[in-house]
Amino acid sequence: MKVYFDVCCYNRPFDDCLDDRIELEANAIISIIYRCKHLKWIIVSSDVIDVEVSNIKNDYKRSKVKNLTSIKDFQVEVNESIVKRAYELEQYGIKAYDSLHLSCAEHEGVDLFFTTDDKLLKKCNIVESSLKVKNPVTWLMEVTEHEGRN
Repeated sequence: MKVYFDVCCYNRPFDDCLDDRIELEANAIISIIYRCKHLKWIIVSSDVIDVEVSNIKNDYKRSKVKNLTSIKDFQVEVNESIVKRAYELEQYGIKAYDSLHLSCAEHEGVDLFFTTDDKLLKKCNIVESSLKVKNPVTWLMEVTEHEGRN
């Protein structure tokens, strides 16, 4: 199993957890990363993640997010075909960084793409793609419910 977390996910554990949704998403992301390591799933990262993380203004948060992104098993290097697909995805109204993340994940054959961005989740419902794009909380609830039945 290959998974890709967008930068929203990597930021979430270091966001202000006074909001219930943020706290739930932060805990779900940490739980999923733990599952990845425990089950030997492959965490796929990309050059795009590195660039986006380097743009985080807050030094403390950037350092924490950078440490979290270092827990990766594979790094996708952006190439011409990834950029071309990203431009195609932008035609659906998907932002540049998001389209690059999705394109990198598709290129690497990722099974699950995690994001906490509701707008991106909605737009991915209309895009023809092999990716399963999920909110971490929703996915974790579905999986744990299924595990409870077994």
